[in-house]
Amino acid sequence: ERIFAQQQSGVSKKRVGLLPQERTPVREGTEIVDEQGAVIGTVCSGGFGPSLAGPLAMGYLHNDYTTLNTPVWA
Repeated sequence: ERIFAQQQSGVSKKRVGLLPQERTPVREGTEIVDEQGAVIGTVCSGGFGPSLAGPLAMGYLHNDYTTLNTPVWA
């Protein structure tokens, strides 16, 4: 029922991949904010990506911020 309801009405957040600009990984539970500092999501996991030779993370963002290359801060 829940999945059917989401298919019909949509969801308010989507899971996205994040590439931090710093060398320090962003950790689970960290808030994600927009340019004005408003909270727009949360990091659900983060760590080091060997194939990237740097940090990466996943998080859930409000739909308005899920377009590719939208800048966000954590």
